[in-house]
Amino acid sequence: MKANRYRIAIVVLSIALLAISTDAEAEWTHLNSGVSDILYGVNFYNENIGSAVGWGASAGGVVVTTTDGGENWITTIPVYGSYLFTAEFTDSLTCYTGGCDAGGSFYALLVKTTNCWNDWTPSFFSDSYGLYVVDFPSATTGYACGWLGKIYKTTNGGDNWNSLPSGTGNVFRWMHFPSVDTGYAVCGTNFDNPKMLYKTTNGATWSYLHNFGSGVIGGIYFISPDTGIAVGTNGSEVIYKTTDGGANWEVKFTGVSSSIFQGVHFSGETGWAVGGQGRIFKSVNGGDSWELDATVSPPVTFLGVYQAGDAVYAVGTSGAIFKNDLTTDIDDNLNNVIPDGVSLMENYPNPFNVETVINYSLAENTDVKLEIYDLRGQRLEILVDEFQQAGYHSVKWNAADFASGMYFSKIQISDRTLTRKIILLK
Repeated sequence: MKANRYRIAIVVLSIALLAISTDAEAEWTHLNSGVSDILYGVNFYNENIGSAVGWGASAGGVVVTTTDGGENWITTIPVYGSYLFTAEFTDSLTCYTGGCDAGGSFYALLVKTTNCWNDWTPSFFSDSYGLYVVDFPSATTGYACGWLGKIYKTTNGGDNWNSLPSGTGNVFRWMHFPSVDTGYAVCGTNFDNPKMLYKTTNGATWSYLHNFGSGVIGGIYFISPDTGIAVGTNGSEVIYKTTDGGANWEVKFTGVSSSIFQGVHFSGETGWAVGGQGRIFKSVNGGDSWELDATVSPPVTFLGVYQAGDAVYAVGTSGAIFKNDLTTDIDDNLNNVIPDGVSLMENYPNPFNVETVINYSLAENTDVKLEIYDLRGQRLEILVDEFQQAGYHSVKWNAADFASGMYFSKIQISDRTLTRKIILLK
């Protein structure tokens, strides 16, 4: 009888969580960016602080920034007459954006702010026409790529940049570093046909790795140094996945014809892919399968997507910014469901990158201690240590200060102790 009660409680919780999740995922809100420019890139430091960049016919490169989760946006023009394609945060005040200076020189342009977008410091690279991606795998080490096969690297937070030998003179359109030294970049003979994949494992020298054939790649993202996703088109929308460091790729999704995915981002196992016709796709298993999450109105062409914590932002044409707030207060939605036992559920996502959510249930009001341990049995953090009411609870663990590896969540309630394995992949 007791086992049956456990099953009933689990079924009730699963149904409630499914309803909550479905409602949250369906809600994409059209935010007022304050601009009508094409927004090419988006990056967030956390759920509230982020920027989208692009360019228009009037002043050129534009940056729109929010510090309140998209409720309000501040518009700045770092360099008049420029084109901007990428944004990257290293802390709450420091942001980089890159593109080209179109004011007659057509030099590659990289701009940095360290005081919350009040002032911008530009750097020009005369040996390239433009930059498409700026990526900082750490606060001090960053990379930028663009025209004429140029890949640049800094190890002092952008004060100095050195050109790296890429082995090609083609246009690098996409790049991502899952770790400080391991990175991937996709180039083509022009900016509109990237399909050749290059890789570095030492942050210095690059080698050719793979050709995606007749297709065009519209974005890449690596969940770990060996596992990555590439999106684009091969006549129809297509999503590829590799699990061996880019040597081999498997088609995981094929969509409508005459369309292309042009943005991809992951937070742990949860991934997002965006493109034409206002369509947004989602994966919850590391890119193995994909489903249509929403078709927004107006049906803009999306060019970038980014998940920061419990918020997802997608940007595109006509200054479009859409937001999906994934935050769900389990306690509020399940306050009428009292568990019949104590449980420590698997964290989600798992494996994860930086942040994960740990859910647990209490059958009665009690003292609770929830801790994180490493493989050596050393306690790293205490997430919960207080008296709590019966019901369902959740807590976030931010592992930004810890290395990739296996960890354990441990909950202690009265005379009961439960543990769960947690996998951190950076």
